[in-house]
Amino acid sequence: MSDRPNTYEPRRFQSTVPYYARYRLGYPRLLIRRVVALAGLSPGDGVLDLGCGPGLLALPFAQEGMAVTAVDPEPEMLAALAAAAEVERLQVDARQGSSFVLPS
Repeated sequence: MSDRPNTYEPRRFQSTVPYYARYRLGYPRLLIRRVVALAGLSPGDGVLDLGCGPGLLALPFAQEGMAVTAVDPEPEMLAALAAAAEVERLQVDARQGSSFVLPS
């Protein structure tokens, strides 16, 4: 028997958007740089952030020069990501979708 939920609820994080953006801790810059080095990534390489939320991984990878595609089912999370990317003047390809329904 699986512990996975049987239903897909794409808007289940809708009410958490302001809290994610404000209170959830980001990832240390050193960790992001370590992942880049271990994965052998170079500026311009593609990175997928699936379930990106407000961009806690997408934005740091964009700061490192990666071509980031960020996917989330919640439109308000994507709006928070877009706003943060604009403030930081970063380019992120944000798309609505999930692991259940990947965007094209």
